[in-house]
Amino acid sequence: MPKVYVFASLMPMGGAYMAYHVGRLLHLHFGYEFVDVDIKNFEQKLFEYDIPIRSVGYEQMCADITEDDLLIVNPSYSKMLFGLTLPGKKIMYVQDYKTFRVLDCHFDLYVSVSALVQRYAHALYGLSTPVIPAFIELEKMPAAKPWDERPVGSALVYLKHNDPEHTLLLDYLVKRAPGFDLSRVVLGREMPHAAFLETLAQVRYLVNLSVSEGFGLVPLEAMALGTAVTGVDSLGGADYMRSGENCVVAPVTNMRGLPQAVLKIFGDEGLAARCVEAGKVTAQGYGYGAFKAAWLAQLASFLKREPAHD
Repeated sequence: MPKVYVFASLMPMGGAYMAYHVGRLLHLHFGYEFVDVDIKNFEQKLFEYDIPIRSVGYEQMCADITEDDLLIVNPSYSKMLFGLTLPGKKIMYVQDYKTFRVLDCHFDLYVSVSALVQRYAHALYGLSTPVIPAFIELEKMPAAKPWDERPVGSALVYLKHNDPEHTLLLDYLVKRAPGFDLSRVVLGREMPHAAFLETLAQVRYLVNLSVSEGFGLVPLEAMALGTAVTGVDSLGGADYMRSGENCVVAPVTNMRGLPQAVLKIFGDEGLAARCVEAGKVTAQGYGYGAFKAAWLAQLASFLKREPAHD
């Protein structure tokens, strides 16, 4: 049986989870054995995995992979030059634009997660890539109270990293939004995913301060839970964020407008409620079904054979 090797598929990060699901589709619908390439022996598990997974080390994968196998790698591992050095066909789900110094341009299929990443891949590397957005697990969302039954002014602040650009931005906002409680801060994926969603479902506002994302799942998860989204657009979030309609955000290119955006939605419950309802509609377009259909079509074209369906 041919194998699909998925590099670091069990890493507790959203991008790794998306790569896992591409490998999962190849296992379920095209008959590949799923093999995780374990680079760290991750103990923390943020997500659920529902297919048999055999893990091998990096050196074992390099020794075992054949021309009949597939390899799925996120762009952050471009420095390994797998496209240049290993046999088999390689697929890269390009979910970011800043996690690598130089993109490995020797893969057989590239798929971008957003229009921003698509433009980046084309502008710098001349790659023409289809766009398949990441998905949120709509069927696993916890029950959430109606927005107006949640504590007035309650907010969750999301920072992707604890680095200067994020902490300085939070300080900038707090100093310019007096009277609002912005003390409840979640840093990256510091808690299990289910617990994070439960927390997000309890507050009225998500203040997204992740300044740079290839796509950005957290604001979409907030929309699905009926939480009003504000903060910044994270660049890649522009694919689904429509400020004044389903959120009130400032573009990263003009973060001086961040305090105004936050104060506007915190101070206008009617606007916030309208954004919540529109956000719920937006989120419904980014479930697993759309991801599955788009990837099955892409993989069928790539492999030149139709998938087996459930």
